[in-house]
Amino acid sequence: MVRNLEATGVGLVPDHAVVVDAPDARAVEPLAAARRGAYEPVRALLAATRAEADWTLRHEVVTALAGGGTVLPADLLEDPDTLVVDAFRRIEEAWAVRTAARAKDVSEERYRAFRTLLDDALPVIEAAVAASPGDPVPWSAALPHCIGAQAPRDVFEECLGQALACAPHHLPTHVHAVQYLADKWHGSHEEMFGYAAGVVADAPEGSPLRALEVVALTEVEPRERKPGIPGPDGVEAIIATAQAYSASRPPEDHAARLIRNHLVWVLNGRERWAESLDVYRSIGRYATTYPWSYAGEPLEAFRHFRDGARAGLAASIPRNGTVPAPGVPLPESVRTEAAHEIAYVPGAPQRVSQELLLSGATVRLAPAGRWTLMEPAPSEETPGKRGRRATVLRLDGLAAVA
Repeated sequence: MVRNLEATGVGLVPDHAVVVDAPDARAVEPLAAARRGAYEPVRALLAATRAEADWTLRHEVVTALAGGGTVLPADLLEDPDTLVVDAFRRIEEAWAVRTAARAKDVSEERYRAFRTLLDDALPVIEAAVAASPGDPVPWSAALPHCIGAQAPRDVFEECLGQALACAPHHLPTHVHAVQYLADKWHGSHEEMFGYAAGVVADAPEGSPLRALEVVALTEVEPRERKPGIPGPDGVEAIIATAQAYSASRPPEDHAARLIRNHLVWVLNGRERWAESLDVYRSIGRYATTYPWSYAGEPLEAFRHFRDGARAGLAASIPRNGTVPAPGVPLPESVRTEAAHEIAYVPGAPQRVSQELLLSGATVRLAPAGRWTLMEPAPSEETPGKRGRRATVLRLDGLAAVA
């Protein structure tokens, strides 16, 4: 594992570059202004999303404001933008109290606070829906409310139907529906996968909804074998569809990031490390809250699982084998954000070079008096050839620096 670990990081952005739920480029400046207390740019953007029926961008801006705890000042009591941001903020606060833990791991005190916050959120959600007819985004706050409040099936179906009447291909709506129908919430495996398959069949060409079934796979355990869960061939087909969708989109593509984050979760669970790392390369900097919040704080979980995939692949390479080269285009941020590391090693370059003869690393050396400067460098060998390999032969200064 030690010999191959460095090579598994090729094409991955460094930890410090990863962000969670980064907004669309059009929203970056308005959101930054809102954090400074200047609300006009974000108000103008939200008004434009309603006028243009750009529900994807509207949902992103609203959830970004709500997640940051922003409260838009209300110019009018029935202002649709203020109400929908407040509705999402209240839902975010309620779920933050409950956490994403399984029911058995949530204390009764947390449950009581969770239910109280959901009760307080309901009239705000209803007001947001009434203030913006034809807008699916307020219904996207109603659906997680249905999940948390254990709403009866007819209430959930009414909310879902209203949301889909506004925008039949709105990704967040379908993701919430998959979660509600999961066996661990209020449905069954058969219902959840059946719903996802129906959405896939009706999805437009090129839509992320074409890969929605991989979101359903994150709601089951990797080795779970129960009625309603697709068998090995079915699971393989779902993964292959999501991989094909990911491959059809450029690196760090905004529309593909949710599917890619769910896909890499599924691949990790099945220990398909090389495929997993290719998806991480396509994700680049753009992690999403789900599914990583199922494993703790999303950013930490994303980094932890990515490190695990690297270690898993490195350990699986035979002693005389090599780490496979990336099978996907690499994001621009790999080149612009990559950390640059230099080791300062006691000893002359000739001695350092001898100690590296059998290692898997390719390095660039430069003399510095009685010391040597050493930095990682790509191999200049013809692709496919092994090049110089080595292992540190003696536990001396070089090993200590490493």
